[in-house]
Amino acid sequence: ISTETSAATSYVVHVLQGRCIAAGTFTSNKSAVDTSAWPAGVYTLHVQVEGSKLTKRITKLRRVRFV
Repeated sequence: ISTETSAATSYVVHVLQGRCIAAGTFTSNKSAVDTSAWPAGVYTLHVQVEGSKLTKRITKLRRVRFV
């Protein structure tokens, strides 16, 4: 996730049923959320920075391993 400001940016991630699965604060203009433990599915990311709010839908796909 990239922002154009160095101000603290808060985020919350919800599953579609509304349960919060991650929350925190980004302290630099390029930050990441570790999704490795999340199952495949659709999530909602809510970001707030300097009074502005942004909501994005995230789709995590299942990894397929070929043998």
